Amino acid sequence: MKKMDVSVCLRPIRFAFLVRPNDKTKVQRIFEINTCLWGGMYNPIIPYFERTPNWWSRDRRHFQKPRKIIEGYLNFFEPDFIVEAEKGLGKRLNLSDDVVVNINSFRFDESYPGYKEIRGLNVFGIYKELYQKEFKFVRRHKHGIILVQPKEQRFRLFVSCIFGTFPQEKSLSYIEKGYQEAFDPEEITLEPDQIKKIYNKPYGSPLDIGCENIDIYHSDHTDPMVFILDVTQPKDLIDFWNLRTYKRRILAIPVQWIESLSEFCKDFAIKNYVPLPGNPHGVMIHPTFLFSRSLVDEQIENIIQYLRVKKKGAICLQKWYPDFWEKKSDIIWSPNRAVLTVSESKQEITIDDNVSFKFNNLSPDFVDRYASSSCWANVIHLREEIDKNEIATVFPASLRNPSFPNLSFDNKRILSNTEGLITYQDHKNWHEYWNVLNGTSAFIKWFETQNVNTEISAAGKTLLQVMKSLQGFWGIRYISHPKIIERLNSMACKLSKRTETIEGQQKEYLGRTVKFDALKEEIHKINEDDITTEFWKKKVIESLIKYNVIKLGLEVKCSLCNHRNWYSLNSLKYELVCENCLKTFSFPQDSPSNREINWCYRVIGPFAKPDYAQGAYASVLALRFFNDLDRGLSSSLSWCTSLELTLESGQKSEADFLLWYQRKRIRENNYGVELVFGESKSFAKDSFGEKDLKNLRNLAQKFPGSILVCATMKDKLDADEKKRIAKTAVWGRASAPIGTTRAPLIVLTATELFSQSTLGLRHLWKQKGGKRAQLIEPAYIREDNLRVLADLTQQVYLDLPSYHEWWEAKWKQKKAKKRKSM
Repeated sequence: MKKMDVSVCLRPIRFAFLVRPNDKTKVQRIFEINTCLWGGMYNPIIPYFERTPNWWSRDRRHFQKPRKIIEGYLNFFEPDFIVEAEKGLGKRLNLSDDVVVNINSFRFDESYPGYKEIRGLNVFGIYKELYQKEFKFVRRHKHGIILVQPKEQRFRLFVSCIFGTFPQEKSLSYIEKGYQEAFDPEEITLEPDQIKKIYNKPYGSPLDIGCENIDIYHSDHTDPMVFILDVTQPKDLIDFWNLRTYKRRILAIPVQWIESLSEFCKDFAIKNYVPLPGNPHGVMIHPTFLFSRSLVDEQIENIIQYLRVKKKGAICLQKWYPDFWEKKSDIIWSPNRAVLTVSESKQEITIDDNVSFKFNNLSPDFVDRYASSSCWANVIHLREEIDKNEIATVFPASLRNPSFPNLSFDNKRILSNTEGLITYQDHKNWHEYWNVLNGTSAFIKWFETQNVNTEISAAGKTLLQVMKSLQGFWGIRYISHPKIIERLNSMACKLSKRTETIEGQQKEYLGRTVKFDALKEEIHKINEDDITTEFWKKKVIESLIKYNVIKLGLEVKCSLCNHRNWYSLNSLKYELVCENCLKTFSFPQDSPSNREINWCYRVIGPFAKPDYAQGAYASVLALRFFNDLDRGLSSSLSWCTSLELTLESGQKSEADFLLWYQRKRIRENNYGVELVFGESKSFAKDSFGEKDLKNLRNLAQKFPGSILVCATMKDKLDADEKKRIAKTAVWGRASAPIGTTRAPLIVLTATELFSQSTLGLRHLWKQKGGKRAQLIEPAYIREDNLRVLADLTQQVYLDLPSYHEWWEAKWKQKKAKKRKSM
């Protein structure tokens, strides 16, 4: 009976609104919808355009393609559903109908015939709950709930963006009426003095109340920011709205009021220009004034005149809008959207018949037992027993592939992203039944959605048997030594050599067994400078027996043909059948301790297959390496055995092992899932041929951005294969259409595959010294980042320059060539 931990987190549904950035009417409608939605303040707005507008980049030199920008927004925010402001925008981005919602669906009217199809929760239930719990009682102090109205029509968009505005339709008037009756808000007509009052004290607006009881965690620790914008430009308000979804503290200042709010801005800068708490080096907090993209340089220069303060360094001016949607390296801090959590639960689940499990979902307190379709979200994290990894718990992002992973019994849509597995609920205090998938089954189902036919290869079946026998990654460590691997292989290949005295002469005997005391002595002689070696030596034979790698039996010489037969303990009889002459002979009871009988071990099951268990040893050692990169503390993976793949073009490829690998973060959203294709080799010379490397390149072309691995049990690569692998590594450094490198290639040798260290790659390479120690020394190096790992291993084993040096040299060469042609 298997057990698994299931973590469930409740949050609002996250909608991303797709709109043309100059469409004031639709942008106003988006602000109104989000005022009515639970958690609406944190629903992103994605600008849609078919040509990158001039205002997108102030210097007008670093333009990006529109599709890349929109994809960057989608990858950053990872919405549950995409709301198109005009029909057809979703289809232009090749998005599935399952994830696209038209903006007209948000009526919030219970009398509307299509009400049951509306996704999300409106805030009316929150108003009712807060009134019953808090606001129906007479308070001694003012509650600070406000309702802001613009004094001028041109400020309507600004007010809606900053504070929220209710829809004006008569059918939806009940939402604003509920707000008025529940909170009796202070009505404010927005003027410069009023905005100073609101910013200086904690007031609650309709947008704020819509996030009541939601724990909002910002990973952003940047300095406080003031965003100076033009209230008449919807694109500026969209930019501010999106910044607010991840920045901890940001204020919006209209450029129309910059003169009136000049003193407020300067006071804000001076108050926040203070030493960074806990920093002994005098580092100061620098308030930042960010200028919107609609403001031209001449306007900015005029604005700066109103922001000058006597304290030098108190104000930091920023004229460029942050490209938060672009992926950054580990060295550079990258923004991450705020994490919204309402409640959490952890459940220990029993898996029924190894095929399904049941868990309880979480629901908001303010909803009725039954609601409309897809009203709130549950974020699910699956965690199997450590080092087992039989169940797939990591899946690739599926916004564009809504049919996978299909784990639910009732075929409910499940979204996979950096948060986890997202399921959408409409029943309060309900439960769900999910299917169990192992890694291989999950990969096969996923490849079907990618129009790739798959079949488990013969070597793949052996790999599955080896992993099953070793009971996951922990058992692999007991075969992770070259001498153990060689001994097991020699026994499987009938090449186990030992010298015995036969008829008074020393003769070499070839057989599939090894004497139990000889194996023990072999292991004892293994010398390795590692803190776990002695413990490993003591446990290795016991573990090899436990994990059904070897089995103890008696080797008995046939009295008729002198062939040595091996018999397991439960097959011993007084009369034995010789496996060579097939005749029956008697067990030598008169001399059971002579040289005719030996206690011996023999490899069994998949370990009895020749050629290093059909290559399975190298693959399982490579899989263990990735699992042990940080001992599973900040990464997790789903693995797949060797598959034969038939691509859409009819081209056939094969991978010795496959991975979905994901790095984790504490409290923040995790990193994206990496797809890994591995080619593994044993000890043969010049084993990575052009065919193997071409096969990897074919897979990378079908799945751009995937990680390639060349893993060998040898200490070093041969000269010719090093050249071939280096050529593929350089090919993989080129840019891919998805905005990353084409296919980073990782090289693993005996150093990594046979490591007994439990302290990770950094400790191992430091022990080895030399170039390895030098490269891994900087604290900012994240070896669990597979793209960083690829760069490091290419420098060590392929003698390539670092990716940065290679790219810089290539750029200089290109620049020189361009200059020469002019």
